[in-house]
Amino acid sequence: MNSLVQSQQALAIASPRSAVGDAPWLTSLGTYISRYSLVLILFWIGIQKFTLAEAEGIRVFITHSPFVSWMYSFLSVRAASSLIGTVEVSLAVLIALRPVSPRISFLASVGAILTFLTTVSFLFTTPGVIDHSHAVPLLGDVGGFLIKDMALLGCAVWTARRSTFGDEIQSAKDLTASTMIARRRSPGSGIADEYTGVIRKKEGEQLCHRCS
Repeated sequence: MNSLVQSQQALAIASPRSAVGDAPWLTSLGTYISRYSLVLILFWIGIQKFTLAEAEGIRVFITHSPFVSWMYSFLSVRAASSLIGTVEVSLAVLIALRPVSPRISFLASVGAILTFLTTVSFLFTTPGVIDHSHAVPLLGDVGGFLIKDMALLGCAVWTARRSTFGDEIQSAKDLTASTMIARRRSPGSGIADEYTGVIRKKEGEQLCHRCS
C-alpha cells in the first residue's frame, strides 16, 4: 500500500503540467496584443479627428468637460479636434517604438494613460451617459461609446508597465519555466530517476508476489 502511494506521489511530481497549462507564453502574447492594439486604435481614432464629422462628434464631450473645454476658448472646433488627433497619432507612433526605445515607448504609454483618463472622465461629465428610461439604469448611446475607454486605459497602464524591460524579463521567465519542464521530463533528472526507481520497485514487488 505504501509503495502504491509512493508511486502515485512520484508520478504527480515527475509529470509536470503541460506548457499550455502553465501558459507562460500567454503573458508575452497578451503584452504584444495589448501594445499594438493600443497603437492601432490610437492611430485610427487620431486620424479620424482630422475630419469635420469627428470634430463635431466629440464637441459634446469637450464642451461639458472641465478638463479640456478651455480648448474652445482659443481654438475652433475643427482646430481643437485636429490638435487632439495629432497627439493621439504621435502617441501611437511612439508606443510602437518599443523595440527601438523602451524609454520613449514608456513615456508615450504614460501619455496614453492621461488621454484615456480624460476620456473616461467624460462618463461623469457628459449628459446622456445613463439612460434612465428603463427599470434599471442602462448605458445610453453616449455611455456605450465611452465605456470602452476603460479597457483602453487598462491596456495603456499594462503597456507602460511592460515598456521598461518588461518583455526581456518575461522572456527570461518563460525560458526558465521551459527549462524546468524539460529537465523534469528528462530521463536524467533527479525527479524522473526517483519516479523510475519507485516504478521498478513496485514491479519487483509484484513479481515476487507472483512467484510466492
